[in-house]
Amino acid sequence: MINLNLIKRAISTDKTVKLRTNYNQYTFDVAVQLTKQQIKTIFNNLYDVDIVSVNTYILPRKKKRSSFGLKYGYKSHYKRAIIKIKPGQQLTLK
Repeated sequence: MINLNLIKRAISTDKTVKLRTNYNQYTFDVAVQLTKQQIKTIFNNLYDVDIVSVNTYILPRKKKRSSFGLKYGYKSHYKRAIIKIKPGQQLTLK
C-alpha cells in the first residue's frame, strides 16, 4: 500500500519542462523523511516505469510574516526529487 501523501506534487516550471523533454527527468516535491530507495520503489510501483536514478535535495525554510507584519513564522521545508527514467518510457502526470 502506497501512501500518496508522501508525494506532494509534480513541479512544472520552465527548467523542469526542459529536463523532462531533453533528459527524461521528472521533478516532484516529496516528504522530507523519504530516502532515495523509498522514492524509487514508490515510483516503480505507482507508475510502473524503470527508474535509472534519483537525485534529491532539501530546500531551506523561508521566512514569512502575516499581512500586518506583526507575526513572523516559517514555511515548512520540503524535499525535491529529480527522477530519471529509462529512454522510451514516460510518466503520465495528472
